[in-house]
Amino acid sequence: MKELFSIGEVAAFAHISKQTLIYYDQIGLFPPAFTDPKNGYRYYSSAQLDLLDTILLLKRCGLSLNAIRQQLQTRTLKSSDALFARQQADIEAQIRQLQLLHARICAKRKTLAPLLKESDAPPIRQTVTQGHVLLCEPVDPPYQLSDISIATKRCFSRAFHQQLPIHFQIGVSVPLAHLRNDRCMEATLAFLPMDASAAAHADLVLPEGTCVIGTHHGRYDQIHHTYAQIFAFCKQQHLTIVSDSYEFCLHDHLTGADEQEYITQILFYVHTADATDGCGIDAGA
Repeated sequence: MKELFSIGEVAAFAHISKQTLIYYDQIGLFPPAFTDPKNGYRYYSSAQLDLLDTILLLKRCGLSLNAIRQQLQTRTLKSSDALFARQQADIEAQIRQLQLLHARICAKRKTLAPLLKESDAPPIRQTVTQGHVLLCEPVDPPYQLSDISIATKRCFSRAFHQQLPIHFQIGVSVPLAHLRNDRCMEATLAFLPMDASAAAHADLVLPEGTCVIGTHHGRYDQIHHTYAQIFAFCKQQHLTIVSDSYEFCLHDHLTGADEQEYITQILFYVHTADATDGCGIDAGA
């Protein structure tokens, strides 16, 4: 039986590089059984092959090289079980994180899907909307874009800290009073839409109701043109706006570099002339 194997042979057995074995030697994790003093060639004993398998298996379990070194020095049945219990808990936590990330990406793709094809929907339309579940943070005065950005970051910080199922989408609410005074970029509330399953953790749940929805294409500082179209549509259709606006950024800096291609959806709750029921949203007028 062959007693010593060259570094190339061991690397081939384990499907790793010779550089990996050299590094393991340098950090004292897996030194060779013999190093030829004349040429520095490394040789490994047959008894070491099982040890290398152990190292590589522990590495596949997610352990750092430092943790592997400690485990090799002190491993017993009890310590090994405790080690695997910790790794199991870590992996389960990673799975939960990946499931949450998967849900967020699925929600984002669902938002993007209709934007990738030509739409025959009119730029301004009246519809009955389902309720939105929102995680919110107030925007501090004077309600500039930088203030909105800070409030949005607070939303993301809360969502990630609490592991909430947010969508990869941002939005803001602009009071109707601001809009009527040509202050359409002065949002007072930033929000992140969430899955309906998170309604118990939401700061605001928009109810179902009759809405007017407008779609703004282009730079955000030109959004007043779309608001003017929405107000004209409501006047023409004899609709009364009864809420602040809710802007949902469908295509923004996350998905595009050209601000001229950004897409923002604007939503208002409205009443018809003969409506007698309320939508449950107070306008900021």
